[in-house]
Amino acid sequence: MKKIIAVPFVVGALALGFVACGGDDDADAFCDKASEVETAGNSLQDLGTQDIDAAKSALDDANAKVQEAADVAPDEISDDVNTVASFIDDLSNQIADANSPEDLLQLAQSLQGDVQELQQASDNVDQYIADNC
Repeated sequence: MKKIIAVPFVVGALALGFVACGGDDDADAFCDKASEVETAGNSLQDLGTQDIDAAKSALDDANAKVQEAADVAPDEISDDVNTVASFIDDLSNQIADANSPEDLLQLAQSLQGDVQELQQASDNVDQYIADNC
């Protein structure tokens, strides 16, 4: 049953990669948005395994925050942020049709290959934030 939370956990873990901690003027807007993404990611990780509507709502919120961060991402990290944002947007669209924990599990299993490719972009965003926020 624990695998059912894989989709919210994956998104939450990726969202936590946007942790912000203050920084120079050029990165401030991105860092502020990254902090909002972290908060949304925490909400995803706090979900139970059976509340599909809450998962959809939390993912929609996280998606909106990630898209906002992508809109203000500095040029040097924008490709990686857009990779993460695109994945979460696609996931949000796909999860809209989920009606059961089993649907979430099936979606999580279908995304395993994408998650592995996404990890590098997420790691790059983490490093940028560590260096600049």
